[in-house]
Amino acid sequence: MGKAQKGVLGMTSSSSIITTALRSTLQNLARSDQYSSGSNTGSVASKSPSQGRVIQDVTDISSNAQTLNHKASELQAHLNVINRNVAVLESSGQAVRDVTAQLRKADVVIGRALAQLAQDANAAKQTSKAVLADFAKNFNADLNSIDSIVAKQDNGQVNLLRGDALETSFTGIANTSLVTQGADITREGLGFGKDFTFESLSDVARASDLLRSAIEGVKGLDVAFQVDLEEIQTKQDFAAGTVETLLAGFEGLGGLGQADEGANLLAQQASLLLASSDEALVSEEQQSLLNLF
Repeated sequence: MGKAQKGVLGMTSSSSIITTALRSTLQNLARSDQYSSGSNTGSVASKSPSQGRVIQDVTDISSNAQTLNHKASELQAHLNVINRNVAVLESSGQAVRDVTAQLRKADVVIGRALAQLAQDANAAKQTSKAVLADFAKNFNADLNSIDSIVAKQDNGQVNLLRGDALETSFTGIANTSLVTQGADITREGLGFGKDFTFESLSDVARASDLLRSAIEGVKGLDVAFQVDLEEIQTKQDFAAGTVETLLAGFEGLGGLGQADEGANLLAQQASLLLASSDEALVSEEQQSLLNLF
């Protein structure tokens, strides 16, 4: 084939672009009678069909690789949104549990206040205002901590703890979406409004009733978040696995979809390797070609 042939072989070896599929095609051609060492009568016309077939194989490989890479990129974009929504739900769920913990602390205060009132009533004495004021102070402090927890979820996006809704689209996975509805669980949203003053049993009892209702409501919100989170994570795992599969297929085709230049270079190299219009490949040159892989 001459020096020009050796130059092409050197370029192929250094770039490491020719894929397994192309190698297999070249090996089959090298074994055929058309390119055997005993046949040196091949012409350009007789080699053209084989050359065209290899070039078409290269084009198909490149197209398939680019398709896989494109689909993987599209699905990854959808997956990124799902990942962000999962993070929002996880953070919101933890915040809801933190709010629940504060409500339970306030419930402990209420329990102590009620116990003190009952004890004093049994002793036929009136609970001092100073003692009740101290209970009220601790109760209000626990409620105020709730607003601090909710405020930490304000990140310029969705705050489910202020009643915002979070929509998760499963485009690329399924033609569905999931809307997670939040709830206002700030102190005011839970119905605690102004600071409480415990001046009598009725004041403490009213606070206790509101507290019980708030705890049940927040627990229900936590369950709803967990249900939605599990559904989204199922889709998340499926999408992530699909992206990995697509990228594995892309890499298996030699990563030809990474750049059009790579695919074009591969096609040009295959064309040069098979363009032996002056003389056929002899056995030694065939072996040199196949040893590159």
